[in-house]
Amino acid sequence: MPRYVRQHDEFRCGPIAILNALKWAGSEATARLLPRLSKETKCDLNYPGTWKTDLVVTLRKRGKKYFSVQQDGHTSLKKIEECLRVDGAVLICFLCPGSRAKYGEWGGHYTLIVGVSRSGSSFMAVNRVTGEKPGLLRRRSLRNDLCRRKHDGTWYPTVWYLRKK
Repeated sequence: MPRYVRQHDEFRCGPIAILNALKWAGSEATARLLPRLSKETKCDLNYPGTWKTDLVVTLRKRGKKYFSVQQDGHTSLKKIEECLRVDGAVLICFLCPGSRAKYGEWGGHYTLIVGVSRSGSSFMAVNRVTGEKPGLLRRRSLRNDLCRRKHDGTWYPTVWYLRKK
């Protein structure tokens, strides 16, 4: 298993998820790439956070050599598990309550999921929460987060299925 990079701040989950997707796919990317990914996704201290459109442009551009990307706005646990069982990875953008000015009363979080347990009861999430090591995300928790919510004209969560080339 690659050595994934932890998220050490409150707002750089998008660039971290992209960096870890590259590592998952076999790239030689290191944490030194993070400032460049942050710039490409327009995520910095002046504008904390990453819009989905900026994330997907950078994800596709950076990953072009390593993986294919398929976006899904109407996902299910079954689709996520199927992707993971064929050695894929899943990047999810959750909508969650927060207090960032960018989102008003809502904030979001990007999580990269790289594996599923044999029983299907849990998933291996690379960047779950700021500062945490990769760990398990229970199927029950993920099911609750997959509830369809609309915010500012956008449905959440959005999922990108990644397949190694």
